Amino acid sequence: YPKFDDKQDKYYTMVNHLASAVITVPYTVADTEKSGFMLQAITEASTTTTFNAYFEEKCKLQSSVDQRAADMLDIILENVVFDVAYIYDLGQLRNYLIFELPKNTAYHRYDRIYGGRISTAEDRLSEITAAYAAA
Repeated sequence: YPKFDDKQDKYYTMVNHLASAVITVPYTVADTEKSGFMLQAITEASTTTTFNAYFEEKCKLQSSVDQRAADMLDIILENVVFDVAYIYDLGQLRNYLIFELPKNTAYHRYDRIYGGRISTAEDRLSEITAAYAAA
């Protein structure tokens, strides 16, 4: 995503939850410590092996048209964020952001959309937080 203005300190790149690989642990798992350890181990192994090899070799060396493109890939990767509100669609804002905001002039003010849905989003966030705390 581009910077909103020159005061923003860096670029932000969200992970696409629809196209990303996701591993889940069922809430019925008894040994959560072991599950957590295994997920951390798998994540670390793939980050330092598979992902780096793919990114450095395939994306930057083979697929980049020039050095500037490869440098831009570094900028994108350094600024990846995981937005819980977007992933869980808190307040059902995701559809507004993707489909309504760009095309409908009545929705061109995100603060108006968010203001009308903040209560729903906060309620959903409380439910998610409670579910994680209970697990």
